[in-house]
Amino acid sequence: MSAVLSGKSSKILPVVAIRDGLVYPKTEAPLIFGRPKTVKAFEEAVKSDKELIILLQKDSKVDDPKGSDLHKIGVVVGIERFVSLEQGELQVLLRGSRKVRVTQFLTDDPFLRAAYEEVPDIEVDNDDIRAIMKHLFTQMKKGINLGKNIDFIALMGLFSDLSPNDFSYQVAAVLDVKPEVKQELLERSQRTKLFREL
Repeated sequence: MSAVLSGKSSKILPVVAIRDGLVYPKTEAPLIFGRPKTVKAFEEAVKSDKELIILLQKDSKVDDPKGSDLHKIGVVVGIERFVSLEQGELQVLLRGSRKVRVTQFLTDDPFLRAAYEEVPDIEVDNDDIRAIMKHLFTQMKKGINLGKNIDFIALMGLFSDLSPNDFSYQVAAVLDVKPEVKQELLERSQRTKLFREL
C-alpha cells in the first residue's frame, strides 16, 4: 500500500511489536503471536500482501506498546506459513525481507500501522571478509558439534552460499545475546566491523 505523506511517497504496513527477538533480513523464524493488536495486524497483512514490519520493544514488560515504545529500525517480513493455536494465538513462520526505518506511526487502534523507508546496508566483499566468514562458519560448526542448539531453519541458512551481509544476518539470528544487542546488530549498516567483532 502506498500513500502520500508530507509531500512524498511512503510505504505503509501493519506493525508487530516483538518483546525479545528479531527476524533479520534473509532469515526465517517461527514466532507465536497472541496479543490482540498483533493478531489484528497479522490478519490485516494476510488480507493484502502478507507483509508486516517487525519492531523490537524497548521494554519487554510493556503489554500494549505504542510507537514510542518501539525501536524505529526494524524488518519487513513476509508471512510464509501460519497455524491457529488455542486461545486465539497464531504460530507463524516469517521470512525477513528488508531492513527499514519507521518514519511515522499512523494509527494505534485496532493495531499499529506505520510509514517506512528502506535502509540499505553497505556491502563489502573481499578476501579478508571471506576469510573471516570461513572462520566464523568453522566456529559455528564446532559449536554445533559441542551441543550448541541451533534452530534447523537457521542452520540451513548458514550452509547456503551467502553474501557477507546475508551471512552476518544468519549468524546474528543464532547468537544467544540480549535483545538490545540483537537490535544493535540490525541497526549497523557497515558489516565489516561487525565481522571482526563476532
